[in-house]
Amino acid sequence: MVREAYPLRLNMRTRFSDLDTNRHVNNVKLVSWYLDGLAELHLDVLGYPKGGPLDGLSPSSLQVEYLSEVNYPGIYQLRVGVADLDDTSVRYACGLFDGPRCIGLAQAVGVHHAPREEGDVVELAAKLEPFRMRTVAWV
Repeated sequence: MVREAYPLRLNMRTRFSDLDTNRHVNNVKLVSWYLDGLAELHLDVLGYPKGGPLDGLSPSSLQVEYLSEVNYPGIYQLRVGVADLDDTSVRYACGLFDGPRCIGLAQAVGVHHAPREEGDVVELAAKLEPFRMRTVAWV
């Protein structure tokens, strides 16, 4: 829940159309932010290929914790990191922050290899290493 532990940072701006009937950002919209953050990580790793990240790299599961309301208007910071890598899968961690305060968490699991259109397989495990979660010392 420490913002600086996540290596990838994205600013997310709320829009009026994101609001639910309670005038908070809709939970479905927040889920899309986490998925967009994972896609952005894949794009960084793949070098921004035309057409975006490979469909085979999409997470197979996503678990979200809503810790606080997300309001409009606002700019929030989404942070993404790799929590764990094994031989076939990757576990991602995401945090949504309002300043230094964590207001949402998500964990996703997916594979780190997928076939390209040409048939060859892209392997991301080594390229995901720099995006591992950081240890942050308390001062």
